[in-house]
Amino acid sequence: MLDTMLWKQIFTQFHFIRPLWLLAFVPLAVVVYLRFKDDAEGGWQNQLPEHLKKALTIEDQGWRKQLPLKVLVVVTSLAILVCAGPTWQRAPSPFGEDKASLVVMLDANSSMLEKDVAPDRLARAKQKIRDLLGLRQGGKTALIAYAAHRTLLCR
Repeated sequence: MLDTMLWKQIFTQFHFIRPLWLLAFVPLAVVVYLRFKDDAEGGWQNQLPEHLKKALTIEDQGWRKQLPLKVLVVVTSLAILVCAGPTWQRAPSPFGEDKASLVVMLDANSSMLEKDVAPDRLARAKQKIRDLLGLRQGGKTALIAYAAHRTLLCR
């Protein structure tokens, strides 16, 4: 039971930082398939006379037959996995929290008191600023209200 929970925890925490690199396995698989298919058909080797075929080709030597291709596949697969960035710890996204400073400019002219929308424009702007401050939850925010002259209201 404990062993099962440990494996479950390992697999749930395991992820890739850059998973799009795993798409590189598709062209690798195509190249390997085409190479093995070409080797299985024989290709140009079937066109050679027997005495030249023995001199110009390597006989089947078991696992050594396509050793360079096999090494290339293993090395390329490891490189793709390294580029994908496997990890067991989720790092917080630097884009998740915005701690940058923000300056809000508020026009406090008499035109903001017109009743064309309910409530008036100034009250609506105050609501929007409160909502913005509630969403930011931290980070420095400044409000500059201006009409005839500018005044720094809060820092």
